[in-house]
Amino acid sequence: MKLLNTILFILLTAHLFGQNLQIHYDMGDNRNYVTSTFEMFKPDEYGATFLFIDFDYNLPVTNDASLAYLEIARYLTIPFLHEIKFTVQLNDGLVIFSNPDRESFMKYAGNNIPQTWLTGISIPLKFANLTADVLFRFPNGSDAIQNQLTFVWFKSLFHRKITLTGFYDIWTASKNDGNKQFVHLAEPQIWYNISKHLFIGSEIEISKHFISDGITINPTIALKWNF
Repeated sequence: MKLLNTILFILLTAHLFGQNLQIHYDMGDNRNYVTSTFEMFKPDEYGATFLFIDFDYNLPVTNDASLAYLEIARYLTIPFLHEIKFTVQLNDGLVIFSNPDRESFMKYAGNNIPQTWLTGISIPLKFANLTADVLFRFPNGSDAIQNQLTFVWFKSLFHRKITLTGFYDIWTASKNDGNKQFVHLAEPQIWYNISKHLFIGSEIEISKHFISDGITINPTIALKWNF
């Protein structure tokens, strides 16, 4: 019921703002749960706004929402540099859990998602259907400014029957010993267009020093509805 209510809310919101709703079944190690993703991209005369909201449904016993994550980015066209945009972005989220006793709090607090502000410039690389964001990161609770490079791609093939999209992030983060390390996160997607609005496809989350120190690969199978 919680999943249905969330989907209905997103569907109603989508009529106002547009874009797509995705339902993923995560097949990674020890995952096996559903994630819903709502994406919006809205260009205007000043630039564009992009956002997505993820909900993981993995709460023990009930399979209610266990995690919420939001990214929102505003892009503003720079005068005289029409192709290059200034951007301000916000990443934020929270881990949801029931029975908030001390043991549960200590278990989940280490996995909490810090609020992070980012700012920089966005440069289109049209020859490769890529956009590169060169960013400064300001994570909550850290005095050190971090650097991030983001690549986003979108490519349609075979008369728009196949769509390749996704992103790759690399940023610097402080380790417990005070040294720096690079964090890598990529989420390539492939979609097959079944009809005007319905797609079936897959996403593969590939990370290093993100969830764990080693390389983590988590595939999904998914449906997407374009509005």
